[in-house]
Amino acid sequence: MTTMLTDPPPAASKVPHPAGLDVLIAEDNAAAATSLARILGTAGHTVRVALDGGSAVEAALADPPDVALLDIGLPGYDGWEVARAIRCALRGRPCLIVAVTGFDDDADRSRSRAAGINLHLRKPTDPELLTDLLAKYARRQVH
Repeated sequence: MTTMLTDPPPAASKVPHPAGLDVLIAEDNAAAATSLARILGTAGHTVRVALDGGSAVEAALADPPDVALLDIGLPGYDGWEVARAIRCALRGRPCLIVAVTGFDDDADRSRSRAAGINLHLRKPTDPELLTDLLAKYARRQVH
């Protein structure tokens, strides 16, 4: 199930990286994170992986991503806390934040919305759906 929670951010003030978007994947399943990173890298995006919430926050604060794909059930900070930290650090600069999670009831989607997450996707998520989503978002940024 795909649930749009908030409107995607407006076009970015920075130019996307030449190879595509800078994507931060926060996923505690290393095999799943590596597989998704490989797929998105092949699609032309620069991908960073964090295996826990604290590492995801550190990575986002050090170099804010264009897109953050967040598992909600992360060790340390959960995905909602990571999303709030990213939104706070960006101070209004655009970043597409997508929950990619098994947490998928009405209360979970409500918490995602409150945390500033734009899109809530239930696992397992079709990698082609994510690739298409990022391609559409990248086109918005360059307009």
